[in-house]
This record gives sequence, C-alpha cells and structure tokens, in this order.
Amino acid sequence: MQLVFRAQRWRGNPEIREPERCTRWGRWHPQALPRPLVPYTRAAIDGIQAGRLYTEMGWS
Repeated sequence: MQLVFRAQRWRGNPEIREPERCTRWGRWHPQALPRPLVPYTRAAIDGIQAGRLYTEMGWS
C-alpha cells in the first residue's frame, strides 16, 4: 500500500531518511517524471492533478 499526500504548505528542506532505499531527492514536472515510474505512483499523481481526494488502483 502506498499513501500519497499533496502538501499545501511546506517549510524546511526535504532530507533522505532511508539512504538504503532512496539514493537521491529531486523535483520534476508531473508530465516529465523520470522512468521507470511504478504505475500506482502515476495513478496517484494523475488523481492529484485531477483534483480527486482519493484514488485506488488494483483493488477489486
């Protein structure tokens, strides 16, 4: 399960807290994200852009 939140305000600097799982931090335009991108991350970003408060994928 992945939880994704859209921040309305941000203060401070992001930092990598799990270096064994994440090698770098970056910001990209939603239409120009690096590849490969897992499908559920794309679904979450598309849902945020569409203004949906909740998006699910793969549950039946």
